[in-house]
Amino acid sequence: MLGTNVRQLGFAVGYARFDDGVYFPVSYGGEFDVRAVFFYKRTFTISLENTDFRQANADSKITYAAPQPAGSAH
Repeated sequence: MLGTNVRQLGFAVGYARFDDGVYFPVSYGGEFDVRAVFFYKRTFTISLENTDFRQANADSKITYAAPQPAGSAH
């Protein structure tokens, strides 16, 4: 359309191991070329990085009170 062309569209994600069987994405990147209206040409590049991952532990316990017999007041 009006001489618009998007070429060499690519994207990559890099993962790092943080624990046994636990991987997180640590880097993202991509690049593509745009030609528009026959005279506009640009290359777009994006690079992102995730940092400062920290391990967190959470322990929880759910307890239920014993059921009260019908008719008892508390």
